[in-house]
Amino acid sequence: MKFVLKSIPKISGLRLNSPYIWLGVAILFIILLLLSFLFRFTLGQHSRVEEALLTGQRLEVSLITGDVYGKILTTKSGKEAKKEGDKENEEDEKAEKKDEFAWVKEDYIGPRLPEEVIASIIGADIQVGELEMEEVSIGDLSDNPVIVIIIKGLGLSASTTERALELPTDVTLGFSPYSPSIEEWVDRAKKTGHEIVLGVPMETENYNINDPGPYALIKASSKEDNITRLKMLLGLIDGYSAIYSNQKEVFSNSINSVKPILEELKKQRKYYIYGKGYADFSLIQVANGLNYPLLVNDVLLDDDISSKAINQKLRDIEKIAKEKGYVVAMAHPYPITIRMLERWLPDVEEKGLKIVPASFLLGKKIVE
Repeated sequence: MKFVLKSIPKISGLRLNSPYIWLGVAILFIILLLLSFLFRFTLGQHSRVEEALLTGQRLEVSLITGDVYGKILTTKSGKEAKKEGDKENEEDEKAEKKDEFAWVKEDYIGPRLPEEVIASIIGADIQVGELEMEEVSIGDLSDNPVIVIIIKGLGLSASTTERALELPTDVTLGFSPYSPSIEEWVDRAKKTGHEIVLGVPMETENYNINDPGPYALIKASSKEDNITRLKMLLGLIDGYSAIYSNQKEVFSNSINSVKPILEELKKQRKYYIYGKGYADFSLIQVANGLNYPLLVNDVLLDDDISSKAINQKLRDIEKIAKEKGYVVAMAHPYPITIRMLERWLPDVEEKGLKIVPASFLLGKKIVE
């Protein structure tokens, strides 16, 4: 090493074999590396991602490499398109659009397409307008008090997810966006007749320690970044009834952060089940001000995972349902929770109560 350093010539009187020079070079390299990582981590600044998300496309983004994968719109040769469409000599205009665009899977994001082109391809799946809140009395909905049970965080453990799929079909299943096989699990859940909701991770207290993951909505992020993450999450799977959040998130404590999210959900026609419950009324007040049909969780069944505590929560659920006419309860897919639900659910109807999927209450404002 000394021989190598001595062999380096002096440049303008500067001794390149000085250890201070090499220390400075190392520090500069580390700074450049950190800046590169931060640049790639900021999803909202990625123009290709933003353009693609604005067209409602299904995307997967690597936070390490910045590569984007997904089901996208791209050009297609007229010869190929004519083989698939317009065999009955339809209008030239429709045939021309068929020639230009088709659904494919590629590692490429094209330019944003005009709204009329997207509408012509998506057809009946496109949703127009915003969510509206319907005021109803619980008596109009059901003769008996109703209970919504949501098992959340599914898809991360194969054994617990399998067990949850065996529960009665009126139990709603909530899947984590971090499930490596979320599409396969959701397809299986739909085939069993269960209703699906999708978890949206949000900032937790001491989130550097209690990591909510790379897709989480964070108070310190810009409005644009959080909306970009939200859109990416909303496109992960198809056919879910609503999104939900967890009890321990603190993102909703910030009105400035959560208001744009509710506005975007209303625009995207997506329902939200507020997992934090009535402990913090700030988000509930914002939702009311926006006339957004928020569904609020009443009970977390298994914050204490002892059989005695869960039995007491089940009694609480029955009591709230009879007093209020309805109750929303969330639970983790713990083995003890699933086991106790399996014993409790068959007796619910005998008590004059009814288990219903989450969609039974979504979009409703229950009035006296």
